[in-house]
Amino acid sequence: MNKAKLNEHVSDPMQLDMAVMVIEPDLSAWQSLEPILSRYFRLIQHARTLELAVVNFRRFNFDLVVIDIKLVETFWQLLNRQHLAGDVIHQGINNSDFPILDSSFDAVTHNIELKSADDKYCYPEHFIVLSRVPEADDILAMMRKGAKDFISKPIKYRDSESIIANWCKRYRLSSKQVSLQTRQPVKSYSQLVGDSSIAETMRANILSASVSNSPILIEGLVGTGKKLATHQLLQLADSPYQQVVIDCRDELQLTKTALAGCDKATSNPMRYVQLVLTHVDSLSVTGQIALMQLLDSVSLLSTLKLRVVSLSHSSLLRRVQQGAFSSELYHRLACLYLHLPPLNQRSEDIVLLVKFFVSQLIATDVFVAEDLLTRFNAWRITDYQTLTEYDWPGNIQELKNTVEQCLMMNVHPNEYFKQNPHTDCQQADRQSISEATSSTQHFFPIEWDLKHIEKAHILRVMNIYQGNKLLAAEHLNISRKTIDRKLNEWAKD
Repeated sequence: MNKAKLNEHVSDPMQLDMAVMVIEPDLSAWQSLEPILSRYFRLIQHARTLELAVVNFRRFNFDLVVIDIKLVETFWQLLNRQHLAGDVIHQGINNSDFPILDSSFDAVTHNIELKSADDKYCYPEHFIVLSRVPEADDILAMMRKGAKDFISKPIKYRDSESIIANWCKRYRLSSKQVSLQTRQPVKSYSQLVGDSSIAETMRANILSASVSNSPILIEGLVGTGKKLATHQLLQLADSPYQQVVIDCRDELQLTKTALAGCDKATSNPMRYVQLVLTHVDSLSVTGQIALMQLLDSVSLLSTLKLRVVSLSHSSLLRRVQQGAFSSELYHRLACLYLHLPPLNQRSEDIVLLVKFFVSQLIATDVFVAEDLLTRFNAWRITDYQTLTEYDWPGNIQELKNTVEQCLMMNVHPNEYFKQNPHTDCQQADRQSISEATSSTQHFFPIEWDLKHIEKAHILRVMNIYQGNKLLAAEHLNISRKTIDRKLNEWAKD
């Protein structure tokens, strides 16, 4: 099973609080490397496939990657592929070339050429290559791409141990001067930070929606980034929009504020208005009627090009089904629909978001930047694990607040969660649920064959990860293609 090996106690005085990932299909090579790495690294992770390696690389802050030389180029390309949507936005490619909502990220990047292999953008800063036949030209090429050393296969304990020890020594000396920008920097041409498939879909959908003036409904829990999405729509628009924001909880001011804002916009040469309605799910029946009258009034302004963006914490369609929201108003607001999932559904983005918030905090006050950076670099592997395993009921906003609290108060995330009663209780609840789930025995009927048992087990793991195929594949130590193939086979049965 492909899980991270975490040494709970430092068993060797040479072991440092660092993480390493080995990308090696050959199980015997991995088994030879593991005891060597255990002397120096607190967290050790093995990926036999590149697909799992990319998932792991997003989820953990690895100090070193040890990779088979034949996989280097493909691994680099897969990592860079996650940033192509941002490059498209940055380069200003015609928006009409992009698909409509809910299209896959592959469709967005179909005809876009990958970056040059000489570009180190998003590539691991520290990596060592494994090679069975160490050709001089190949090794030199890897060194030019940033490889720190190479290990020959089959693995020889003494030689490999010397290489790892030398790297650790150099890394320890240089770590005192490591800056945030040199440790897997955050480069995002989109305001929506994240490398997960969910984040990619969100960026692609917002990009597709930005080319239309049709009303847009954005739904998501508190703190998932709905207001950020409205700003992204403004940035991606072909024409400059003036934004008018209305809080629908203040129904008395709803019509007055909106008409005043739109009247002001008509005197503006731009004549493009993005009307943002926040908390639209809080409207009473009276407020819903007032909003429909408002939309009718604004539509009479023939010189005004209006895009209405509605934000809701809950499902408006469910409220329509319950009779609490007007079906007519819903369909007027939801010509295009965007859903922003909670943070716990894209936990692989958490480390990247943490670094993004640290960068923001440091940039706000250069006088304390060095102290904050020193505090951040002191965070341990277990701190990152705590952050990625927490449920984040307040989503991205709660993560941002937690990062700032930890840095300003000089408290490691592990200690922060212990000191905060609310988060500590929630962590305890999640741990007890997890332990109960893992300890429960599942006995299959004696008449079942292996195919039935395999199907039941895979579907159970898929359910645990809420349908996330990548995480389920990692748990099962198989490829995502295998899961897709089996699901297709079962669908035909």
